[in-house]
Amino acid sequence: MKDRLVGKLSLGFILGAVSGNLIVLFINIVAKTGYLFATPTMIDSFGREGAVLLQSLFSGLYGLVCFGGTEFYRIEKWSLLKSTIAHLGCILVSFSIIGLLLGWIGFDLPSLLFLLSIVVAFFIIWLIMRAIWKKNIREMNAELEKYKEENSK
Repeated sequence: MKDRLVGKLSLGFILGAVSGNLIVLFINIVAKTGYLFATPTMIDSFGREGAVLLQSLFSGLYGLVCFGGTEFYRIEKWSLLKSTIAHLGCILVSFSIIGLLLGWIGFDLPSLLFLLSIVVAFFIIWLIMRAIWKKNIREMNAELEKYKEENSK
């Protein structure tokens, strides 16, 4: 169990760091601010290398929270609703803090809309995962029934 968690957190950190930098690069290209892996404000404050290092670190932490938060669903005493709210809450709080620190978001309408898009994306992914889990459960139940039939003879 501990190895699975460490693996999940490590993968989350790596994917978060890589995707965070690629997303900021894409946004900077679209905004015509150049081929930058950090926001211009961050580069002005910390230099190019420092900004990319901070961006990678905080993006990695965000990925770690996203992946690590799936462990809420393994708490047997918790309902699916409670686990989902805890996971989404961790994602939104960590993104808000990291987004403000890295200059991804501010206190304005576009930032609020971006946070809303995270909620929508979360629930789309959640619905897809739920459908996959339900399919797997149906298949396991069918295999169990087949096993019971074969062994009851």
